[in-house]
This record gives sequence, structure tokens and C-alpha cells, in this order.
Amino acid sequence: MHKSLILMKIKILQVLPELNTGEIELDTVELAKFLVQSGHGSYVLSNGGTMVETLEKNGSKHIRLPVHKKAYFPLALSLKSNRYF
Repeated sequence: MHKSLILMKIKILQVLPELNTGEIELDTVELAKFLVQSGHGSYVLSNGGTMVETLEKNGSKHIRLPVHKKAYFPLALSLKSNRYF
């Protein structure tokens, strides 16, 4: 593999409805922690929940938007008006 690919820093955005205790949520927090420890950017977009504090303590950034609702147009406007990345 080319050296520049190995050293490249990436930003990963994980999107899930809420960040409460559950298997997918635990996997999300663990992956985010691994990414930060590896020197990459980790972002999680959700409506919030009980695991946000843990996520942020591990160095990941949480973006709170109402992704638990199925209205995609307001979500797109929210993302466009906020520069997170």
C-alpha cells in the first residue's frame, strides 16, 4: 500500500437516530474512540441520548440534530446552515 494512504487522516461521520444504550450505539462509541485514538476525526450525528457524554469524553464530536424524524428537508437545511466539517 502506498505510504501516503497509510498516513492520511480521515474524517468519519456516523449517523443514528439516538445515542442511548444499545448494541449499535455501543459499537458507534467504540468505533469513534478507535478513530480518535488513531488520529482521525470522528463525528456522530444523532438526536442525542445517554451516551453522548461518553462519546465526547473519548474525543469524538457530537452533532445534535433531529435525525430521528423522517423529515429530511429540514435536516438538509440544518446541515447546510452549520459548518461542522
